[in-house]
Amino acid sequence: MALNITLPVWLQADNVQKIKAAAGKWWEQLAIWAQWATTHRDIDTCDAKVLELIGWERRVDRLPSEDEALYRLRVKHALDNYKDAGTKEGLKLIFGRLGFEGIEVWDRVPNRDWDVVQVAVSDEQLATQPDLLAELARNYGRTCRRFEFSVSDKMTIDVVCADFNGDDHNVLASL
Repeated sequence: MALNITLPVWLQADNVQKIKAAAGKWWEQLAIWAQWATTHRDIDTCDAKVLELIGWERRVDRLPSEDEALYRLRVKHALDNYKDAGTKEGLKLIFGRLGFEGIEVWDRVPNRDWDVVQVAVSDEQLATQPDLLAELARNYGRTCRRFEFSVSDKMTIDVVCADFNGDDHNVLASL
């Protein structure tokens, strides 16, 4: 990207041409820096150090055991997560954006204190990312609320109905 700087006729001396060349190089370098900044604003592709700065700007701290892809996802959706925070539906959206499926949120659970919010996650999610779940509850949870995580797994069970009549051969034959 060459800049074409034209000087008036009376400024065509040797030293002025050197100043013209230096100014041209300066503006070219400035354009390169400006382009670098705009290309590194994309959270999916930016450098890790730039990602840390954007995360700091959006108040997202990287957890010690968190991989880079999940951290990028948290930084990318931080603004939407702050907008959706504070409601049951918003918490479900936040967890969904981060790849958690099947999350259930219960508020004002009977026979519990009024400030307890129960979040049901799968056994695998609770076992693999307990720090992330606690961080999400801390950042996006309702003010003055306590969060409890419980395990809720779905399982398919096959049941066979057969006539037994005290003879196990009939049961095996019907299976």
